[in-house]
Amino acid sequence: MNILFAVINPYDEHLAIMMLSAVLKQNGHHVEVVQANVDKINNKLKQKHCGVIAYSPFTDDVEQYLAINRAIRKNYDCLSVFGGHHVSFDQGIIEDEHVDCLCIGEGEDAFIELIKKMEAGEPITNVPNFWVKRDCVVHKNALRPLRTDLDSLLFADRSLFKGSSSMRIMTGRGCIFDCTYCNNNSYSRLYGPQYKGIRRRSVNNVIKEITTQIANNKKISFIDFVDDMFIADIKWLEEFADKYLQKIVIPFHCHVHPNCVNERVVKLLKQAGCKSVSMGIESGNADIRKNIFHRTMSNDQIITAAKLIKANGIGLETLNICAIPGATIEQELETLHLNIQCKPDFSLCSLLGPYPGTFIREIIINGNHPVFYCSYSADAGKFTYGSKQKLYEMANFCMLFPLVVKFPRLLPWTLSLMRWPGGWKLYGFCSVMLEWVTYHFIIFPPGRKGFWYEVKIYFEIISHILFSDKMGIWNYDYYNSKDACVIK
Repeated sequence: MNILFAVINPYDEHLAIMMLSAVLKQNGHHVEVVQANVDKINNKLKQKHCGVIAYSPFTDDVEQYLAINRAIRKNYDCLSVFGGHHVSFDQGIIEDEHVDCLCIGEGEDAFIELIKKMEAGEPITNVPNFWVKRDCVVHKNALRPLRTDLDSLLFADRSLFKGSSSMRIMTGRGCIFDCTYCNNNSYSRLYGPQYKGIRRRSVNNVIKEITTQIANNKKISFIDFVDDMFIADIKWLEEFADKYLQKIVIPFHCHVHPNCVNERVVKLLKQAGCKSVSMGIESGNADIRKNIFHRTMSNDQIITAAKLIKANGIGLETLNICAIPGATIEQELETLHLNIQCKPDFSLCSLLGPYPGTFIREIIINGNHPVFYCSYSADAGKFTYGSKQKLYEMANFCMLFPLVVKFPRLLPWTLSLMRWPGGWKLYGFCSVMLEWVTYHFIIFPPGRKGFWYEVKIYFEIISHILFSDKMGIWNYDYYNSKDACVIK
């Protein structure tokens, strides 16, 4: 059977799709990826009939994907399947006339079972992990048990997204923490006790996938480990550092948590060839971290972790959230102060996204906090204080954030600058340029896709900032849907 995956950004590696493709191809199916554009999908379907067209939308993109699917299904009779995090917690989209199936939770085993039943002409309404709509009736199936042996999974099919000089890979699933805004919090609530902790691939399995891909793609010069908690298991990390150093001499990036950063961990990362890390600070206010985000670390712990990382010559990106339920502007500014003390190479700040299934969303809804919608979907609304003016100010704050952290002399002017209605073009331009330079030379050298590719990306982002009449927040990951966070 021919299966077509439609994605907004066909140039970036989509791990979930690559994992599904590996299973499908092993079972004799043909898999292709096309940009999520009606004309391009139509052209592809004219060339080759596809039994299934599949989408894995982020929350910010779900309405765009639904609109594209409606346009396609008017002309083509193929099964439409939606999966991914958003779909797992916003099952209401099954009510859309042209949506046939939802894949809830992890999909490697479920998706291939669905395809096998289709090929055999058997009913597909009883496949675990799937909600299937037939004759206006939605058949809701239970979740299958999580696969515990991740080494039994096939390696991701990287032939779908060619040309990258970096390799994105995940060594485990889950997290030992339970932050209220995180996808892991959602899946923990969905699956219950079986989702607790981290299911980890063996070091040998991870090394084998990397060496196999390097043999197939000589251009790979950087590895990006996208695990939420790469350093949770010290014994695993010790084995990894030893074997990675022996067999793979390529710099890498990973995510760390302040509670797990210590001298031993940082030394192991450095020994293995870690070039940079991303570390969540999220809020500079200890009460907000503890009571709203469920992150129990002190400011001193965060500062100590940052200093350890920097002292060992590892690049540091910090991740932060603003527009937090009930937070005052003084508390938001505490996050700026804490980041300045940490002295990261780059600090990313995002408006809080109360994504479906997360506990933070319940806090907002139950607390009667107003939500302004900044995207295609109501579910992608970003929380703010209570007026559109405040939303503009917090969007300005996000764009100013990395600039003030990098140049602390701007700190006394922050409140005035964030209230300047016309400042967003200047702030957006400067923060994107700072991000580009820092990412290219420190965080993801020599760039995630190569120099000229990134020139193109950032040229498009900057052009949109300078010539758009809509205020928004941009970063590398959303360049291909440049108004993904536009304030309407």
